[in-house]
Amino acid sequence: MTQEQEAVCASTADRVRVLAGGGTGKTHTMVNFARLNPDRCLMIAYTNANVGVFQQRISSPLVEVCTADSLALGILREHPDFQIPRIDRPQAVDRLAGECLAGAFIPNTAGNRKILISAMDYMLARLYSLEGFTSSSSSLPAANLAELVETLFSKLAKNRLATFNIWEYLAVYLLESDPVFLARQSKRWATIIVDEAQDITPLLARLIKLLSGSSRLVIVGDPCQEIFCYSGAGISWFTDPGWEEYHLTTCFRSAPEILEVVNRTRTDGLTITPANPDVSGTVERWDYQPGKRDWDDFFASEISSTLEAGTVAVLADTHAELDTVAEILEDHEIPYLHNNPNESDATPASRRSKEGTVTLSTIHSAKGMEWDSVHVAGMGSLVHPTVLAGRQERNMQHVAVSRPRTHLSMYFQEGATRNV
Repeated sequence: MTQEQEAVCASTADRVRVLAGGGTGKTHTMVNFARLNPDRCLMIAYTNANVGVFQQRISSPLVEVCTADSLALGILREHPDFQIPRIDRPQAVDRLAGECLAGAFIPNTAGNRKILISAMDYMLARLYSLEGFTSSSSSLPAANLAELVETLFSKLAKNRLATFNIWEYLAVYLLESDPVFLARQSKRWATIIVDEAQDITPLLARLIKLLSGSSRLVIVGDPCQEIFCYSGAGISWFTDPGWEEYHLTTCFRSAPEILEVVNRTRTDGLTITPANPDVSGTVERWDYQPGKRDWDDFFASEISSTLEAGTVAVLADTHAELDTVAEILEDHEIPYLHNNPNESDATPASRRSKEGTVTLSTIHSAKGMEWDSVHVAGMGSLVHPTVLAGRQERNMQHVAVSRPRTHLSMYFQEGATRNV
C-alpha cells in the first residue's frame, strides 16, 4: 500500500472521511481497512457488482457487504411486526400509476406512468420534496405531480407493493418511530464503511446516520465524481466538520498526460499524481461534427486505430448521442456493445464479443470502469438536462476524462469552451 493508504487503514477515529481520486486504489484501501476491522463490520457498496468484488477480495465471513437496497430490506426483516411490501411486480406498480393518472383525467400513457413513478422515487430520495424535478412530458402538468405522487404512494401501500426507495423510506420510518428497534439496530455494527459516498442520497444518508449512532463511520468517495445531484446526491458529508480526513492522490490507472487533463477538471484543489510517471500517454482534441461524411470517416478511423492498441470506449451524456455514434460504427462495420443499452434498443447479438469491440456507455454508467482508450463525444455539453451547467458539468467531464489508461480523445461541439 502507499503511505496515504496505510494512513487510512491505521486511523482509529470514530468519523473518517477519505477523498479518493479515480484510480487511486480506493477499493484496495477499503478492503484492507475491513480486513483490519472485521468484527461486526458492514460495508455498503454502490452496486451489486461492487458487492461481489468486495466479498471476493475481503474473503471474511465477519464482514457484511451489501447494497443500500439490501441494507434497507435487512432492516425491514428484523422488525418483528412488519410485513415487507413486494418489489418484484413492476407491472402492478405501473398499473396503479395508470389508475392515478386516469383518476386525475391525465392521459394514461407509458411515458406519463414512468414519470410519475420516477417522481415518487425522486421525492423519497430527496427527503420528501419534488423540488428540482423536471420532465419532458407535455401531458403531465408539474402542478399535479405532488398530489399524484401522494395518491400513488397510498395505493402502493394498500397493495403491499414497493420500489427500492420505498424500502429505504420504510426502514427509516421504522427506526425513527420505534426507539427500542432503533437502539437494537444501531448496535449491530461496530464499523460501517460507505463506498461512493458522494452519490448517497439524503434518504440513504439518514438511514446510515441512524444505524451508525454508536459505530465507527468511514465514508469514501470523490466529490468531483458526484454527477447525480438531480436525484438528491451531493449531501454535505464532504464539507461537514468533525471528520478525520485523508486523501488518496496517487493514480495507478492513467498516464501523466491524461492526469494533466484530469486535474484541470477537479474542483476541490487536490492534485492527482501518476504512480508511474514514465508511462506514456496521449491526449487529443477534435471538433465534433457527426453527420458530415468526412468527419464520420475520420471518427471511425480514430476508433479503429485505438482499437488495435487495446480496449476502447466511447462515452457520451445521453443514449441519443450514443445512438449517433452507433450509426457511425455500423456504417464502418466496427463492432460495438452497449454498457447500458436502452430497454428498447438491444445491441445485435453478433456484436456482443468484448474482444476487439468498442464499448458504448453513458458517463453515468462508466463510473468505476476503465479502458486503454476513451473517446468522449460532445465535450462542452456534458450536463444532465435537469440541472444547471457549472460544477455538475465539470464533474461530468471529470468522470469521463479519468476513465482511460493511455489515450484520451475529446470531441468538442461547435462553440464549446475547451477548458480541458
